Amino acid sequence: MIKVQQHITFWHEWIVMGITSLLLLVGVQFPFFQTIQQQTTELLVFPAPAYQAIGKILQEPLVFFRSKIELQTTIRDLQQKYAQALVELAQLESLKKENKQLKELVTVIDDSKQVRITTPLVSYAQPSIVGGIQEGIKQGSVVVWSGQLFGVVTEVGHGISRVSLLQDTSSPRVLVKTETGVQGILHGTGKVIELTHVPVTEQLKVEQRVLTIGQEGIPAGLLVGIISQVKIDPADPIQSALISQPMSFFEQDVVEIR
Repeated sequence: MIKVQQHITFWHEWIVMGITSLLLLVGVQFPFFQTIQQQTTELLVFPAPAYQAIGKILQEPLVFFRSKIELQTTIRDLQQKYAQALVELAQLESLKKENKQLKELVTVIDDSKQVRITTPLVSYAQPSIVGGIQEGIKQGSVVVWSGQLFGVVTEVGHGISRVSLLQDTSSPRVLVKTETGVQGILHGTGKVIELTHVPVTEQLKVEQRVLTIGQEGIPAGLLVGIISQVKIDPADPIQSALISQPMSFFEQDVVEIR
């Protein structure tokens, strides 16, 4: 009979300690149980050294879980601050880009010529600019930025004007030359800019710059682009080359109209 009572008491003590541990763990996550946790902790005084050691072991997971939760909270706060810093950095980079473009504009503008500043309208089907008849935009004006030629104004309306880019099939033929003096004519295929009418006896090289020669409405010395590929047909006395532009019209915040 005494052994049975001792056995029941033993399991009773372990059940009590298990429930106590569960309440302590739940109290870490739910404020509702924090009061019970505090009261249980106060009552959890083990008279025997063995019980005190067990109590210490049971409390160690609580310390670990508390530190884990605090660490996760700190990481979330740092992640939010990092994301906010990235947004602010992107805004600063945008302002820096606009400031650089305006600074370049002040450098290249010639007071003796009429130059207007406008904004491109992003439309891959119908490239346009803000400004029209009221703003003094004229048909045939060139669209330039930082010395690079993008295209020519082909239609002028009220508040908006159409632009024919160099890669468009409707773009006017432009007389150009490489930096070594090889001359040719620009032709738009609808997707890319092609340098044509170059005799095979002339030498074209990849990475050579291509500049305007100068013709009615298009001043000399404007950068058209850089040779990215040379195409030669042994049966054709004429060679051609593909031209890539360092800057894209659709990525500009402002452009010049001359």
